[in-house]
Amino acid sequence: LFPYTTLFRSVDHNMIKQIVITAMGTLMLPFIALAQSEQYDITGDWQGELDAARYEPIPVVLHIQSSAEQTGELTGSLDFPSQYRTGLPIGAIRINGSNVSIMLTSVQAEFYGELTLDESGQHVLSMQGDWSQAGEHVPLELTRQTTEETAQ
Repeated sequence: LFPYTTLFRSVDHNMIKQIVITAMGTLMLPFIALAQSEQYDITGDWQGELDAARYEPIPVVLHIQSSAEQTGELTGSLDFPSQYRTGLPIGAIRINGSNVSIMLTSVQAEFYGELTLDESGQHVLSMQGDWSQAGEHVPLELTRQTTEETAQ
């Protein structure tokens, strides 16, 4: 009995608490990340217009789907119909809380925005943010296309 009593007297209980809290947090990170990434569904077709000051507005159509490997990752492509450019691959899509970032390495562009939710806070209505390309930042709002719009 004596050796155990001596051992526990010499242990810093605050250090043990911190180790346990850190271990619990580390074990929970994958579940927290999975919950955040699945919290908002942005799969589908989105449309908007890039409206740079010295150019005519450029229509943009964004197609987002879940990856074929069922990993929870999102993939997609981008179309510029007025420029006859379709199927430009999206390099990465990240959602962190209500923030979204979309990287398009093929045209060296990025979209950083915030998700706009409906009143229930469950469904994404739009993505509002900035399109960044060649050092310029242009405001862009992407709204979800309805089934009728997608069919046209």
